[in-house]
Amino acid sequence: MQPRFHSLLAPTIRWLLLALLACNAAAITDPNLEARVKAAFLYKFATYVEWPDAGQSEAPFVVGIVESDQIAAALQLLAPGRHIGRRPLVVRRLKTGDSPNGVQMLFVGQSTGAALKTWIDNVRGQPVLVVTETEGALTQGSVINFVLAEQHVRFEISLPAAEQRHLKISSRLLSVARQVQTGSAP
Repeated sequence: MQPRFHSLLAPTIRWLLLALLACNAAAITDPNLEARVKAAFLYKFATYVEWPDAGQSEAPFVVGIVESDQIAAALQLLAPGRHIGRRPLVVRRLKTGDSPNGVQMLFVGQSTGAALKTWIDNVRGQPVLVVTETEGALTQGSVINFVLAEQHVRFEISLPAAEQRHLKISSRLLSVARQVQTGSAP
């Protein structure tokens, strides 16, 4: 039975599990390491989410990054040659006042109050995977939120926020989340 279980695990889920184990093995104390780990997670998150227009486009898959130059830089190093389905991965840095139109994923770095709400509201109702790293962001409409637990990068997921955006999150990703919110979305 065990060999069959291993054959069922897709290479990408094995990669995600290895990344989680690596995060457990060494606490995140270096901000550059934390940025690289989060960038890798962002890429992998996209591979475990189904968008309503899945398979219909070969246009670039755009990840908009706000308030985090380190994560943007780390993801830009990772992006060349990477694809989400058939779509090439592209990273776009956004700043206050920029429009997030055309992004499939929006990462909002540590942001507070009105700024976070503004970014989330700018893509509300659109099929955009909103990922944050701010405490309480799931209650504001984020789909995935990074948390540091005992100096390890973890993440939590809001299923209602994903459903409002017409995104389907793989059970494989849900199974490795620290917490999955199933109540009503904001």
